[in-house]
Amino acid sequence: MALTDIELIDKYCETCLRFINPQLFREIQNRGLYNIINYLPSNEKEAKSVARGRLAKIGKSFGDAEIDQIANEIQRVEFLRNELIQINMADAHKAEPILKEMLDRTMFIKNYYKQ
Repeated sequence: MALTDIELIDKYCETCLRFINPQLFREIQNRGLYNIINYLPSNEKEAKSVARGRLAKIGKSFGDAEIDQIANEIQRVEFLRNELIQINMADAHKAEPILKEMLDRTMFIKNYYKQ
């Protein structure tokens, strides 16, 4: 039975973060999911978290509340990053709340599967 995209990515995170299985890697490439696994963290739980966010970003919807939540957190951090780029960094009163929110959300993403 064929694995779903998320199952395939999870299997990659569980077995290939240190040494890549060529067959599994080829399946990921054939499905166009290489960008999902590229530069994942070395920690399995963190890698799964980042991969789920990337899957959601490209429009892969799973209907799972946890997956949707992590995807929304990642999208919010990206939005804040764009906001930060547009402001003058000398305006500390404008930059500080954005940086604080980015840090809080980034730590949430980092610790998502460690809870």
